[in-house]
Amino acid sequence: MHSLLCLSASCLLIQQPALAQEIVVRHSHHFDQAVVTLRKAVEAFSSDTSTQHADCIVLQTTLLAQEAIVTGQVNGSYRCHLFAARQLVDGCGNLSVDVQNFARQFLLYHNLANMISCLDPVNQTPASVQQTETVDLLNPIPEGGVDGILHGLLEPIAHIRQVRAGVRFHRQTENSRWFKDERLLSLALGVETQLRTWQSQLPPNTPQYWCSLAYRQGAYVYLYRTIRPSAPSQGLAQVVGEGLSYISLALREVTKANGETGSWVCGVLLPPLFLLGCAAWDSMQRQAVVNNLEDLHACRQGIGIVHARAILEEVWVRMDAAEQGAGDDAWDWEKTMKDMGMDVLLS
Repeated sequence: MHSLLCLSASCLLIQQPALAQEIVVRHSHHFDQAVVTLRKAVEAFSSDTSTQHADCIVLQTTLLAQEAIVTGQVNGSYRCHLFAARQLVDGCGNLSVDVQNFARQFLLYHNLANMISCLDPVNQTPASVQQTETVDLLNPIPEGGVDGILHGLLEPIAHIRQVRAGVRFHRQTENSRWFKDERLLSLALGVETQLRTWQSQLPPNTPQYWCSLAYRQGAYVYLYRTIRPSAPSQGLAQVVGEGLSYISLALREVTKANGETGSWVCGVLLPPLFLLGCAAWDSMQRQAVVNNLEDLHACRQGIGIVHARAILEEVWVRMDAAEQGAGDDAWDWEKTMKDMGMDVLLS
């Protein structure tokens, strides 16, 4: 209960920063009590391994992680909570089906958002992201969760992360001919094939369907901005344009449903929108990115959206400078975030 009240207080303070000091005081109280309660629950788990006890531990941890994310602090305060959530989910093997599914999707989404925007992701190991995606040939693709949207995309995105790390290593050693690394080149070509042949398994013309297509376009940007110079191209502009249209369609479908179905999709559109923004050279496309960010903010009131806009504006400055012949560091938005002193989860 303390974890939930702490999260609720944070949401109130974000939407109305001028609220009474009493809410700030209560937030601090509930946060302290939530940490104490969670610590005692973890210590008692060795003697009480019941499903109910395990569920309570994992739910408290994810709520505290969400609270750290919601506050949008730029000092990486989310890290310890996200790491603890992963460790506890792995360590509590007797979770109920509902809590296990909730925690898995929570980690899947936030680990992915962390991976594509941070030099040193919290829970990232070479295979951790694609291992999260399990394929059950006997059951249909889930439509009501992040795993349905990301189905078939986690592996290529994780591979792009590996290519990106390799390219960054070569560039740091002043070797721009990374493509002579046969392993990286093979990995990049394989990812491009996967993305080209990928098809969404979700019902067409739903918020989830358009969101999945936006993630595919974001993955294209993630790859192309890694392996190609920072320069505008017709092909890249087409990728961005299509991705932005998918995001607009997802938001339109959510609005049309009037909150009855798919409204949660608004909460998972920031990562692909951020990636698309990192390849927007055209002023009209940049304005479309800003407009979509404003629509998301109106829907979710997330501080992460505000941070994403500030980061994109700096990325755009570097993209314009690279186009004019300056050093090409515009492709490395993770480093840009570090230079800005922003260790924040764009989710």
